[in-house]
Amino acid sequence: HYCKAHNSFLVEIDNSAEDSFILHELSIHHIVGAWTGGNDISREGHFVWDGSRTAIHYTHWAPGQPNGNNTYRPTDDCIKA
Repeated sequence: HYCKAHNSFLVEIDNSAEDSFILHELSIHHIVGAWTGGNDISREGHFVWDGSRTAIHYTHWAPGQPNGNNTYRPTDDCIKA
């Protein structure tokens, strides 16, 4: 919601080249990972990109993600890359 309020979206990573580029850019600023724009809010276990609602096919998520450990819900609706 914060990103949308600022006319922005969380990252959508569709392939290994995008993944490598984003992780490299983040590492320059000493950031280890980032939250992606993927979620399974509409259908549990069916992850889609929030901005386009297309199914997620490339998954190089952080270890243990999705982990079902969400502060506000018992299921994991967001994914960390």
